[in-house]
Amino acid sequence: MKDLVGGPIAAAKLNQATASAIAACDALDGITDGLLNDPRRCTWSATNNICGRQGAPAANCLTQAEATAIDMIWDGPRNSKGKKVFVPYSRAASLLAINGTTPSFTATSQVQWNHEDASFDWHTLTIDGYADEAELGSNVNGDLINVMSPALDWVRNSGKKILMWQGEADQLIQTENSLNYYDHVANYFSGGTPDFSVLQSWFRYFRAPGVAHCGGGSGPQPVALFETMVNWVENGVAPDSILAQGGAVPTRTRLLCPFPQEAIYIGSGSTDSAANFYCGGNLQTKNAVCQGIITKYKKETQGGVDTMGTYNEATCNPNSNVTVR
Repeated sequence: MKDLVGGPIAAAKLNQATASAIAACDALDGITDGLLNDPRRCTWSATNNICGRQGAPAANCLTQAEATAIDMIWDGPRNSKGKKVFVPYSRAASLLAINGTTPSFTATSQVQWNHEDASFDWHTLTIDGYADEAELGSNVNGDLINVMSPALDWVRNSGKKILMWQGEADQLIQTENSLNYYDHVANYFSGGTPDFSVLQSWFRYFRAPGVAHCGGGSGPQPVALFETMVNWVENGVAPDSILAQGGAVPTRTRLLCPFPQEAIYIGSGSTDSAANFYCGGNLQTKNAVCQGIITKYKKETQGGVDTMGTYNEATCNPNSNVTVR
């Protein structure tokens, strides 16, 4: 926004862009309910909201520069070699958290820690310098603040359980960052392309459509997470689904499913009742996987990407017939 637009984009325009993306992609999961089961399926471009374009909103439409900035945020930061440095923002998440003349204190102080200089001026950063900044941060502070190691052998071997969840409309921590870690753990324990089935006996990851950072948002909120964990640890009952309730429709209930499954509508009955859904399918399609391939940790300025079996650029070639399992 700073480099392309000259400053923040109006909040109403950002809200409209998010609402337009959700509306355009809402039915991709089989029902129209204002929620995206997997925002990675959505490829809607903010250029559709450029003022004067057919179908663009009459109010809160965008300039070309504003649309370009939003699309770049949804694509994720790239280095000078065109490689993604980090996972992108979800089209389901509010963009207001990253909008303003001054970034959050957490963000600016992190930049200063990277440079080991409390007076470092974050205003000097540009789009072109993002990869350099990311690499500096990874090398200076990454080992202190990032959860990176997938070697959870002690957890598994000692009978411990992990129940991880995140809202898919998280406006502060990109949902795909959590998935990136889960990918790496699955890869570590399967010895190749991530195989999530090897984790299900002790580590399950649930994604909550429409739910914001740690709660809130338009999606149904997870219910009884602690009780679910206790039942798994003490009674051996693994959570095949987690009930969620509320959000934009207070009485709505829905199933949250262990990744890579999603809640699938049975085709009859109210879409506001969890009883009419089941967990199934596989969200890890080739298209979804390829969106999340990023540069190697601590080598964000380089041309190499982090590969895991069929999670690689060759697989992502449009002419490739390789199937991501």
